[in-house]
Amino acid sequence: MPHINGTELSSLIGDIYDCSISGDWKGLLEQLRFAMGSNKTFFALWNAPDNDMVSFEMVTDFNYDPAVMECYLQRFPEDPWYQSSLAKLEGEINRFSDEIPIEQIQSLSIYQDVFVPMKTHHCVGATVVRDGVHDGYVVFNRGADSPAYDEHDLAFLAQVTPHLRRAANIHTQLKLAQNHANILTTISQATRNGLLVCDESGRILSMNPAAQQLLTDSHHLVDDSTRLSLHTPYLNKRLIAMLKQNCFFQGDAEQSLLLEGHEDSADILIGR
Repeated sequence: MPHINGTELSSLIGDIYDCSISGDWKGLLEQLRFAMGSNKTFFALWNAPDNDMVSFEMVTDFNYDPAVMECYLQRFPEDPWYQSSLAKLEGEINRFSDEIPIEQIQSLSIYQDVFVPMKTHHCVGATVVRDGVHDGYVVFNRGADSPAYDEHDLAFLAQVTPHLRRAANIHTQLKLAQNHANILTTISQATRNGLLVCDESGRILSMNPAAQQLLTDSHHLVDDSTRLSLHTPYLNKRLIAMLKQNCFFQGDAEQSLLLEGHEDSADILIGR
């Protein structure tokens, strides 16, 4: 049963929301690790389209080789418990080691390379972000010499998961807002290149004076300060398809659409 009383729970919930603003998860994870009687706890924010770990914080009650965790981060999609979580909705509790017992994964190389040195045997967690781009998890582990998580542990996890979910989503949205602000700053400071931000439909959200001048002068681009579009219909269809691909799906970091047939032939470079 979690080692936490009602007053401590209220304080813990307050700390959860503090983390959403500060982005400092380690102190909170240590409180959760202790409350769940675990040997480690981690928060992972995974960008599924980019196949990339955005954020990873972990606390343990033992020393470990950092190279092992580096291996895990590189092989995160191979984790069978992560794969099983893909069927879960945001806010759901994950009984990882009940749904896929450790005996079923002991033949996998990731078990020997990561699970054994990291003392991973029993595992539960919660899906706290699933927004179409990011998958966020809070995960708890115990070793083989510890008892499995019981209903009391899961009841505690069910109490804090709604708060972890809200905090993780706030944290994610703040990071996106910060990135967007950085993009806008870059655009406003650029003078030589025409830079603009648009959504998947081509609606222009922001642009610098050089981009505005291009819209006015180019034979290819429609002179419209509200939407990025091309005069040539088939090229415009390709442009919109590329915008959608970069907004929602995995693709190259930057794509180029070559505009030909005029003296001012040029490239439009599209990236996330």
